[in-house]
Amino acid sequence: MARDNNPPLVSVIVPLCGDGSFIEAAVRSALRQTMPRLEVIVAVRDDDAGLAALAREDNRLRLFPVPDAESSASQRNRCLEIARGVWITTLGCDDLMHPNRLERLLMVAERETADIVCDNVLTFDEDDRDPPMLAVSGKFARTSTRTDVALFLGLLAPVGWSGGGRFVRPLMRLNLIRRSGLRYDPNARDNADFDLGLRLLLRGVRVWWCAEPTYFHRRVRGSKADPAPRGRRKMLWLRDGRMPAWLLDPSFVSASGKDSGAPHPGGWLTTPRLSVWDRTCVAVRQTSRAIAAIGRTSSAILRRVLVWRRAAEPGRRHVCIISRQRVVGRTNGSSAYLIGLASALSGRGMLVHLVCPSPATFGRLPAFVLRPEMAVFRSISIRGSLRLGRVIVATNPLVVLRAAGAVLGRLLLAAGLPAGRLTSPAPYAIRLPWCVEEFLYLAGHARAHADVILADYAFLTDGIPYVLRPDAPAAVVMHDLVSSRAAEYGPLGGDASVSTLGVGAEMKMLAQADAVVAIQAAEAAVVRRHLPRHEVIVAPLAVESLTVAQPGNGTDLLFVASKTTANIDGLRWFLDAVWPMVIEAAPDAVLLVAGGVGEMFPTVPTGIRVLGHVPDLAPLYATAAVIISPLRGGSGLKIKLVEAMAQGKAIVATTTTLQGVEDVVGPAVWVADDPAGFAAGIVTLLGDDDLRREYAEAALDVARCRFSAEACYAAFLDFMCGADGSRQATDPHLQTREVASVTGQ
Repeated sequence: MARDNNPPLVSVIVPLCGDGSFIEAAVRSALRQTMPRLEVIVAVRDDDAGLAALAREDNRLRLFPVPDAESSASQRNRCLEIARGVWITTLGCDDLMHPNRLERLLMVAERETADIVCDNVLTFDEDDRDPPMLAVSGKFARTSTRTDVALFLGLLAPVGWSGGGRFVRPLMRLNLIRRSGLRYDPNARDNADFDLGLRLLLRGVRVWWCAEPTYFHRRVRGSKADPAPRGRRKMLWLRDGRMPAWLLDPSFVSASGKDSGAPHPGGWLTTPRLSVWDRTCVAVRQTSRAIAAIGRTSSAILRRVLVWRRAAEPGRRHVCIISRQRVVGRTNGSSAYLIGLASALSGRGMLVHLVCPSPATFGRLPAFVLRPEMAVFRSISIRGSLRLGRVIVATNPLVVLRAAGAVLGRLLLAAGLPAGRLTSPAPYAIRLPWCVEEFLYLAGHARAHADVILADYAFLTDGIPYVLRPDAPAAVVMHDLVSSRAAEYGPLGGDASVSTLGVGAEMKMLAQADAVVAIQAAEAAVVRRHLPRHEVIVAPLAVESLTVAQPGNGTDLLFVASKTTANIDGLRWFLDAVWPMVIEAAPDAVLLVAGGVGEMFPTVPTGIRVLGHVPDLAPLYATAAVIISPLRGGSGLKIKLVEAMAQGKAIVATTTTLQGVEDVVGPAVWVADDPAGFAAGIVTLLGDDDLRREYAEAALDVARCRFSAEACYAAFLDFMCGADGSRQATDPHLQTREVASVTGQ
């Protein structure tokens, strides 16, 4: 790796504590930061072949030998002397950092002109016996703010020094520490960063609190403690609510309220007891924590059952799919595609788990029924839900209220009364902002099932780090190029699913995964141009084709579509511009409309039959003479096209329908974009049985050869099943090139 001549912006210090079983994972999480201008200084006691090899590969890593008996606080002070960064932070040797952590904290520091920036800490069990938890919950788990002494103590030491403060890892200006003359307390056991940050705060520096948890503390049961003097454990706030003497000693705090920087007199002696009110508050807080502990214990029992269940099947890898869409079966194109990928993985012997961290998955439905094809998932976890057999019921009150509002709205409309916003659609769940509850849910429900990670849509890649498996390969399913939707759908009318996401922002999301799964070649080419070093896999929807073509009866047309903007516009264009010409030339023709799109057409011309939702489309495909796809906008792969070809049908479609697969599908489909040409194709195929059979057989041949599971999923399965399960540190120069190339669009 070429040496970076630019000085580091951040120095990350990794002190060694205990046996360092996870120190290599900790170091790799630091080296994978999206901000490449950093150095990682690691304290080592013995020769570590793994770290030594990593240091030879990445010159940002510096190994610093320390004596065997030196405490982690003393190690920090020694590393401070050689640090070259403008900013400094520490990383526990068992812990992890979010890949964007330093970049985010630096942005906050610059925006708020802060000298110290603290973020929330997510603690998780290495053995998954207890659920993950935040150091700071409640209001300040969602609110970022400037911090004073009282708030600093309230946030990071809510009960005692053994609270959240023991794990805080602030980002601090290095020259500020050096000018102050302050250093880490060499006798501090495990909250040296909290102690130093508090003393700097007492000197009047500007401290900012960031609510998002981007530091991940790993709890390792039975690990060796930091070799600090045993007597220093008095520095904890004990149950009697006492505080360190130096904090309130007049000789330490001047009239201006700033720390003098002198040594702590008498060490961590204690002041008189707190007031009765303060002690009552502490007791109430401890009682509430005890109640919460009961719930965590119950959850832990269930979690241990799940861990045991996993261990009972050695040798089988687990795939965790993170999704927000409501997948109940092959009810729409995106669900059919995801289930197809899951089925391919299951066919290779992998156990597939579906984790939905948002109650928004329900939309405005209080419950839904899983179809038989959902059996491909080993487990299905949806936040705010209860599963009763194949029925999943929402327990989140907001979902229930939305459902009740939808029913009330329909009743008002039926009575001829205005319904207002009661009938408005639910928010588009795929692109909703992440919240801390979703991150916690992922950490608690995905980690045990994540030998490999698959994010469903680019918006879900932000959740990958919260699975807390940095060793697990991760891929993201595009479905379509979201940044192209505005151009493709915009002229057709509004749609909640149309995103204003720019191509640069989308590529930055996609780059958080190790591989990008595109549904068609044209969109894959776009991703390759922006992310030239990423693995981009083309995996179209695979279908199971019939053995013989079905030319149909010569009168029926069929349009299968869900209720999206492109489908609504296409059907409206067909009814207004094409159908009159078809019915004039073929008076016996009948158009069957299956799927949700029919709900948008309460009145239709003569010869149109709106069927609504049809559980089994096979009979309709068998009798239909021609399948139509009159789309004038949209992105991704038109799954209705592939399904019709697998049924051995003659198809009349627009150029938009063939987007991304023109070279493969073109000769097997009658293509027309103008109304007269589209109508001519339908009338010709209805009247010529031989020609219709010829097109049907050609379509079936294409489906067999180009859209079989073997043809579609080979590269995808090679990545998901063949990855060795160890992710390497990301090349910072590569990241810089990629981000620069996409943000300039």
